[in-house]
Amino acid sequence: MKDSRQSSVMQGEFGRITLNLTARDLVEHAHSEYNFIFKIGGGDTGFTVNGSAFELNDNSAILVNPWEPHAKLQSRGAATLVLTALLNGPWMTQVLGVQSPPRAKMFPSSLVQLTPEVRECVVRIAISLTSGIEMSDEERTPILRDLVRALVKAYCDQEFSKKALLAERPMDARVMRATRFMRENAASNPSLEDVAAHVGLSRSRFFEQFKNCLGASPQQYLDWERMTLATRMLSDPNSRVTQVSDDLGFSAPSHFARFFARHIGFPPSDFKRGMLSQASPDQA
Repeated sequence: MKDSRQSSVMQGEFGRITLNLTARDLVEHAHSEYNFIFKIGGGDTGFTVNGSAFELNDNSAILVNPWEPHAKLQSRGAATLVLTALLNGPWMTQVLGVQSPPRAKMFPSSLVQLTPEVRECVVRIAISLTSGIEMSDEERTPILRDLVRALVKAYCDQEFSKKALLAERPMDARVMRATRFMRENAASNPSLEDVAAHVGLSRSRFFEQFKNCLGASPQQYLDWERMTLATRMLSDPNSRVTQVSDDLGFSAPSHFARFFARHIGFPPSDFKRGMLSQASPDQA
């Protein structure tokens, strides 16, 4: 199936918002941010979260907590225009006025039905991405705050504040060292065997303990650290896709483009164009 694509991106302290038209599938992945997925137009499409399948349509949304493995399925019909909000946990805690929930399961249901308040917030964000009007961070932030508060009001576990500490996964100091090592060495794409050896664990024990602590595999974690680094590098107006590919150790730009598209849904060239379209005139 030929994949029609159009995309727009905005990025800031809050995280990243993308509006993307695609029919393609996305590889299962996981990350530290909260991920909220909405259909804006086109055909219905499927997602999996923690191995369970859900359909995204005009009246539903997909809510993904940090480190829950999820994937987009290939659309069976028309391409889907999807709005994805990838929001940083620390930023959300500031908005919500709570202390430390980033690893807790704030949203118990992966598939929810849209409320009028949430739908209104989503439409406002979509319009801000497609209207062609330049918006500063100060103008964007209130819209995103409204979305977060509407989502929590409608779908959050009501006992969340009491359960936050108890709901956190046990954290092994060796896993913490491993995540730091992968983050600091993401550009060189270390082998997972080397990471395990660095923290003094066998490969099998490392994989088991990592999954127990974070709920995602070491490969998913490393892939997302590399994606985070790639998007940061591509956000530099002076960067070039070919140079970013080289800096991340890919043998060819086509391999980098394939890796990037499998995680976000469109190639790095589209991401970079979307970032430039959001830049102010003196930055473009």
